Amino acid sequence: MVRSEWTVVGMLCLSGCVSDDGAADRTAYRRALSASPVEAIEACASIDNAGLRGECMGGAATAAAQSGDRSLAEAACARVDEGLWRDECGFSVVDALELRGAEAWSACALAGQYTDHCVGHVLTAEVARMDDLPLNVGQEDALFTEVRDRVRSAGAPLNRRHVETVVFTSTARHIANRSAEGTFTLESCGVAPAPLCVRAYSETMRLGMDRLDRDRICAGPLSSELVASAGGTPWSPSAEGIAGQAWEALCVAWKGQGAGQGRGGPPPRRKGGQPRR
Repeated sequence: MVRSEWTVVGMLCLSGCVSDDGAADRTAYRRALSASPVEAIEACASIDNAGLRGECMGGAATAAAQSGDRSLAEAACARVDEGLWRDECGFSVVDALELRGAEAWSACALAGQYTDHCVGHVLTAEVARMDDLPLNVGQEDALFTEVRDRVRSAGAPLNRRHVETVVFTSTARHIANRSAEGTFTLESCGVAPAPLCVRAYSETMRLGMDRLDRDRICAGPLSSELVASAGGTPWSPSAEGIAGQAWEALCVAWKGQGAGQGRGGPPPRRKGGQPRR
């Protein structure tokens, strides 16, 4: 979570996370949003509402990590009540520090129940930085194999299921990059199997998911023009079936998140190392 995203989330949370008698909490949160990391942490610590305090402290800890102060960031997370918010804080700090390799695996222990997802996220980011992979259209099988071999040899403390998910996600993102800032086509998937192509389409929007008009898209009727006007990636006629499958899965997932997410804790992490951005 970058500083600007924390500010947006904070302002949204202020409108619904605390009751009408929580004026002091809202004032402290607003003060934290514009303060230095040290000052923000103290402001967050003064908040009585547990959910708002956890969200605030997580943002302050992330800001500290982004400034390069790892010890301050980790100390801030340690002041969060044990549970979801502290685990979310640890995940966000590791993400902001952009740690790699064994140092990242160790730091991901701060993420508690999100440790596996934290490791997967770091590993996915490392694969994304690799510039010597077979990336040409038609080389998807070779790309998948190369990504799989490198992920397996990285020594990350992940079980087989998480490793497979990281490999799948990483390969899909490299395919998705072919459609960056443009129209998604079936041809861009080369010889990739349909499930991988479906995931690649979804990954074209991974950095802008929070800006999509989800209700409008999922209400339908689905079309490339509707999705484009609502902030999503348009597709060519050849990719109609692929995009349809992707949006069906996304809308079902969003509906499930909306039904299960309350005000008492952080949003659920996406599986397989997908960062919540």
